Amino acid sequence: EYRILQPGGTVRWIHSRNFPVSDPDGTVNRVAGMAEDITDRRIAEDALRESEDRYRKLVEISPNAVLLHQDGKVIYANQALAGILGAGRPEDLIGKDVLDLVHPDYRAAVRANISRDLAGEMSPFTELQRIRKDGAAVLVEGQGVGTTIGGRPAVLVSITDITESCRAEQALRESGERYRTLAEASRDLIFVIGRNDCVEYVNSYSAEMLGISPDKIIGKERSSFFSGERDKLQSEELQRIFETGIPLHTESPMPFSGSLRWFDHYLM
Repeated sequence: EYRILQPGGTVRWIHSRNFPVSDPDGTVNRVAGMAEDITDRRIAEDALRESEDRYRKLVEISPNAVLLHQDGKVIYANQALAGILGAGRPEDLIGKDVLDLVHPDYRAAVRANISRDLAGEMSPFTELQRIRKDGAAVLVEGQGVGTTIGGRPAVLVSITDITESCRAEQALRESGERYRTLAEASRDLIFVIGRNDCVEYVNSYSAEMLGISPDKIIGKERSSFFSGERDKLQSEELQRIFETGIPLHTESPMPFSGSLRWFDHYLM
């Protein structure tokens, strides 16, 4: 294969085949040749190589882990996956059984997803635990899709490490539960009021003071439980806090159970 330069400066690719032509006595006096213009094919091949190179580089630098497996064995892994699994290099994962990278409790679900991927279906995003090289488990979310490598079926998987985000969510839930427990045990009146002036939370002591169960308070307008001058002042104070974000501390009386009581109001 070689290139030729046409008079106008256009480059064309040529594929030629030459073979000897012998006389009856076996003497080679001639050479026969055939030449084929393969420019379009070479352009397509070059474009394909460039495309593959771009996508490979994109996968290599992707923060998401990428795994390609065929016949149950890992045939490609990017650096992000090696990092998640604690492998020194992506090459250290090549040839491993893909299920060996998955926590035993999740292998049945992964097998089912692989079967769906190979059947051409779209497997769902799945949360599961993968096993690091040191034996520790990491929580990831992944989804696979069927593809073809070398004319045989394979599965391409995109994986995101969600270990830290799950820990943060769990810590947030635990923190919220702790503060809820403190609020429920408090002998203060505690309300959470939304911008629409509706009650989003009320502690048990407040409901007891109002003589109404919490489920009959939450979702109702604050003004349903505070009236007159106190309602007007609260409305103004809440609006000021929504606008400025600055906490407010006041003292004022409120009627409860037929008597007038004085309260410190902390709005934040």
